[in-house]
Amino acid sequence: MVMETNKITLCIPRKEICYFQWIIESYDGMANVRTIDPADGKIEISVVPDCRKEILSLIKYLKEEENIHVSKEKHI
Repeated sequence: MVMETNKITLCIPRKEICYFQWIIESYDGMANVRTIDPADGKIEISVVPDCRKEILSLIKYLKEEENIHVSKEKHI
């Protein structure tokens, strides 16, 4: 069975990519992060559909509590 994933594209500060990826991927099986353009800090998060709400909540937390600046955000 092939499972479709939801995509979330973000632009974050380059220096925060590794930390952001580590946090998101520490929730095993919920989402993967890949860097699209490291110079611009553009990343893509592939989210398992059943985990979308939790990952969006985690992103909100990282923006508000960890002060990760997200300059662009797109949900597909």
